[in-house]
Amino acid sequence: MKAHNLFKTAFFIGSLTSAIACTGQSAVIETNNSGGEATPVWACRTEFGENHEATQLFWTALRADDKSARNEVIESLALAMDLHPDEEVFPLLHGLASLWVVAEPLPEEDGDLGLQGLHAMNARSSLEIAWDLCPGDYRITAWLGPILINTGRFMQDEAMVEEGLAILDTGIENYPEFVLFSKLLTYADEDVNSPEFQNAFEAVRDNTSACGGEEIGSDDDVMIESNFEDPACSNHFRAAHNVEGSAIFVGDVYLKAGDYKTAERVYTQGLSTIDASNWLYQSLLEERLDDLEKFRAEAPTREGKDGMGWIWRSQVQCAVCHRAQ
Repeated sequence: MKAHNLFKTAFFIGSLTSAIACTGQSAVIETNNSGGEATPVWACRTEFGENHEATQLFWTALRADDKSARNEVIESLALAMDLHPDEEVFPLLHGLASLWVVAEPLPEEDGDLGLQGLHAMNARSSLEIAWDLCPGDYRITAWLGPILINTGRFMQDEAMVEEGLAILDTGIENYPEFVLFSKLLTYADEDVNSPEFQNAFEAVRDNTSACGGEEIGSDDDVMIESNFEDPACSNHFRAAHNVEGSAIFVGDVYLKAGDYKTAERVYTQGLSTIDASNWLYQSLLEERLDDLEKFRAEAPTREGKDGMGWIWRSQVQCAVCHRAQ
């Protein structure tokens, strides 16, 4: 079994959004609806951190899907963490860069359990530092919770699994629009007939509702887009194809369950968005739509690099949302 499947860490979960909207080298601090009674996420951001070379290096690499730059990105962020220990953005992105390696390893990284385990531990450590610095940044629970859950499952450490589930629940309570997608991914790989897999459906329904859309699978038109302004629910600079990429994840959940009608509607809407015309991964939806039954039958054995198996097992699970073109 491949290392990235052992951890099954869905990296950016289709919606790595920031409370900062950056264009070029200029950062504008915005709010989102996380935070609650703790320090809100936007209060933890500084223009220094967002405009720092290490931060810009991370986003340039991610938006270009430049995996060859990851080691440089990780080293640059680690140095920035040491020099500026009060800046949340550096441990946050260091943790996410480490998860990127776990989710989408290069050929020489794939299958190296030691390397993948090291990156998973580094991701956990860095994300815990970021959350300590900014306890209102509940997006962090969307990554930290699954790290603990999936690592705990692999190690058969039930206490670690429970800790991860509790962290995930905290995030869902405080920022459902963002964190519910992680719940979908936490259970999407379970046996289709298991009670655990039903949690993926629950997450889809709740996430759609939280983003202001219609209930998926109802008699109404499927809504994977909405007018809700939270960046977790829309395309934006740092997740240029958040909506289109999410359509693959959500549609795959329904197709795995044998709900061809709903899967077709979700996939079709993913291709109909205004941004789909300049999206590199249109073919992933088109091939699914070409023969839904064939794809469902073959997907469990096609978990390779190209996304033509279940998307949460692929090595493009980050790129489908974050690659700019």
